[in-house]
Amino acid sequence: MLEITPNLDTLIYLAIGAGILMAFGIGANDFSNSMGPAVGGKVLGLTTALVIAAICEFFGAMFHSANVTETIRTGIIDIDQLGDQSATVFYGMVTALLAAALWLLIASAKGWPVSTTHSIIGALVGFGIVGIGFDAVRWGDISTIASSWIISPLLGGAAAYLLMKSLLVLILQSPTPVKAAKRWGPVYVILAGFTVSLALLFKGMTFFTSEHMGLGESLVIALIVGTAISVMGLFSFLNLDVDEVEHAFYPMILFTVCAMAFAHGANDVANAVGPMAIALSVLGAAEQGLTEVMTQTQMYLIGTVGIVLGMVLFGYKVLHTVGTRITSLSPCRAFCASLATAGTVVTASTMGLPVSTTHILIGAVLGVGLAESHQKIHWPMVRTIFIAWLITIPVVGILSALIFWLLSTFIATT
Repeated sequence: MLEITPNLDTLIYLAIGAGILMAFGIGANDFSNSMGPAVGGKVLGLTTALVIAAICEFFGAMFHSANVTETIRTGIIDIDQLGDQSATVFYGMVTALLAAALWLLIASAKGWPVSTTHSIIGALVGFGIVGIGFDAVRWGDISTIASSWIISPLLGGAAAYLLMKSLLVLILQSPTPVKAAKRWGPVYVILAGFTVSLALLFKGMTFFTSEHMGLGESLVIALIVGTAISVMGLFSFLNLDVDEVEHAFYPMILFTVCAMAFAHGANDVANAVGPMAIALSVLGAAEQGLTEVMTQTQMYLIGTVGIVLGMVLFGYKVLHTVGTRITSLSPCRAFCASLATAGTVVTASTMGLPVSTTHILIGAVLGVGLAESHQKIHWPMVRTIFIAWLITIPVVGILSALIFWLLSTFIATT
């Protein structure tokens, strides 16, 4: 049986280091989720996108959910089966973080946009099989999650396709695009404003919404916030010149990408913080007097710093894939992809559908390209991305099982 070593400080640093590495991988791979279309459509430069994303991610992390560890503890594998085997839980969480981080760094180096959530899930499955037993894995939930490989891109692609088609018919291919933009632009502005406000409420401020407001109150606030955003966005469609139809969508793209970055900070940072929190809580219970190693706010700050570092130092490769290597993007196309992603994420989440933001975004970018012609899509890249999705859970599971076995062997012999 594994045991907690007397040197708790070393183990604390190990858990924190693994959490930071996972957060770094999340930042490197997920930077494109919010900023990929905007940078690819030349709405934002890379430096500006990094600054905006870093700020929004930071503030988003302050609105985290209080139940960050529950899904990890019982939703994927049943850690409670281990009982008092605290060392196995600790090393299992560290293993999961290291395995998922390693895969995310490999995928990011290749420019593959993969799901960070699926990565940590695969890592937990690998540890669960080796460290607890095959029966500890909730295989029904895993099969449901696997269905998102199809559901997510289809939903995102359909939403983006319809948005882009409507823009082409109503505005871009109109005999008088400027007049058409002034006529129909406000409709898209209102749609974007309402979608962004819902994304902020249901994905960005989940703790605030779930604890203090019901659905009706949330929708009212979303309507008020959406109206305010819409009013600001409407100014972009006033006094349009002939060459500015595409540029009129700039403000709405900015609102959308900021909301998505905020929501990412509030939600996906838990993929790094959750296992780290469980590992540190085990250490807190391992020695009398060490009741609290680190507060949850401190853990989220550490996770946020790791995500920002990953975006700044390593996020450009996946960003390049999403923004330029699937299909060419313009401001209008970027607007459709971003809005479709935000809208699909919110809708699917409220309906309880198992979706991945990364998969939705890729589907949305595909949908935008298909709305004009299938020849605008770089299909070899799409095939590579889909293969990366398929192998994420099994590859990370194998990595996790191997790392846990190595740690167990090393600890047992020292």
